[in-house]
Amino acid sequence: MVETCNLISKNKKYKVHLIVSLNQINTNKKGYVFSSYKDLSKKINKNVIFGIDHFGYNSIKSKKYNYLIKNLKNSFDNGAKFLHIDLSMMKQTDYEFFLNKIKNFLKKNMIIELGFDKDGDRSNIKTYDKFLYIKNKFNLNINYLTYQTGTKFINNKNISKINYKNILKISNSIIKENKNLKFKEHNSDTKTIKHFAKLNKNFDFNIGPELAIIENSYYYQKAKNYCPKILEQFSLIIIKSNLWKKWCISKSSKKLKIISSMHYFFGNKIFHDIKKTVSLKEKKTIVELDLEIQKLISDRIFSKF
Repeated sequence: MVETCNLISKNKKYKVHLIVSLNQINTNKKGYVFSSYKDLSKKINKNVIFGIDHFGYNSIKSKKYNYLIKNLKNSFDNGAKFLHIDLSMMKQTDYEFFLNKIKNFLKKNMIIELGFDKDGDRSNIKTYDKFLYIKNKFNLNINYLTYQTGTKFINNKNISKINYKNILKISNSIIKENKNLKFKEHNSDTKTIKHFAKLNKNFDFNIGPELAIIENSYYYQKAKNYCPKILEQFSLIIIKSNLWKKWCISKSSKKLKIISSMHYFFGNKIFHDIKKTVSLKEKKTIVELDLEIQKLISDRIFSKF
């Protein structure tokens, strides 16, 4: 995925933000993608802006403020420039307390996205009212407002219809008041070029789970062909974790549950055994396998814009 971002960013038409969650990279423990922000910063080119996704979402319930601040400082000390502050799961009293805790650690040149609505919600003028309140109270320079268009990514599909006329009416009225603000749709997975064309230049788009499924499907099929017993062992770990519940319903097929959440276990020894087996069977290096996945992902992204 990182190399795909490097490839796409070379095309000057595209501005690429690579945003990672605290599950993927974490100062306090090893993430399932990289062990540190420093490791990631070494692998991206200067055209890729990297930062933190859903900051506050998982930890705020436990009031782990020092844990969050430590990750925030460490990420920006190592080149991060983007921060998505996710307030969608918090009460107003909680997120105001949270923002008061972190505001002094936010740098002036930081690109900040603020989100109030959950996946599947429909953002509206009330969303913008919350944005204005927080922006003014905490004197924050906010670049993006998360805009939920009413769809929810589940079972490898974005479910529900979109009222483009209403979205443009609301977003255009907001931009008239705040010309430096942009919107970011969360999540834009599986949507087509027609969707992106209907939304105007005031929108940027977040695509993540769909791309993970491409890589997960690649290794699922290869493992099924070359090492089905190892795949079955690996599948049991994935299903037992229940991490697929974020992306699938309980009646979904076992395969869909696995390919929706396999990426959470890329650091697992069994997954590395699968990669080695595929490499040996196909007489290709791991790098060559990664290049095949890179092409699949980049082709999907280029097909959308």
